[in-house]
Amino acid sequence: MSVLHKQIFALLTGQGAGELFAGQQDLLAGDAIATLNGLANGHVYPLVAPKGTPTPYVVYGVPTSTSESTFCGAGPHAHSVDINCWAPSLELALEMRDAAIAALSGLAEGEYTEFEGYDQDTGDFNAGVELRVWL
Repeated sequence: MSVLHKQIFALLTGQGAGELFAGQQDLLAGDAIATLNGLANGHVYPLVAPKGTPTPYVVYGVPTSTSESTFCGAGPHAHSVDINCWAPSLELALEMRDAAIAALSGLAEGEYTEFEGYDQDTGDFNAGVELRVWL
């Protein structure tokens, strides 16, 4: 698991956040982490939830990364981070997405794109966000 994946998981769950962000307490949105974990029942997974996972749950991934060139060589990397919140109601999915955005606010400041969806096969709602993270 990459450092960015570990950071995202820590910020969304609180697990390992103290060690990863020692001395950077401004990155930890404790209330948002607690809210998200309460709403998702602690179900936060990288890329895909295990088959049969009941909603609500959160899935995250880093689909793209690009580097910036500078006069001094390689610069920071821009990472696209997708967070998908699945729930039995759109209201709960939206509440989870808001908590996820707040939990990642110290890491992913700036622009983001929100989206929503519905899975006709399961009857579950999706509220997601794509964030840009520079490292």
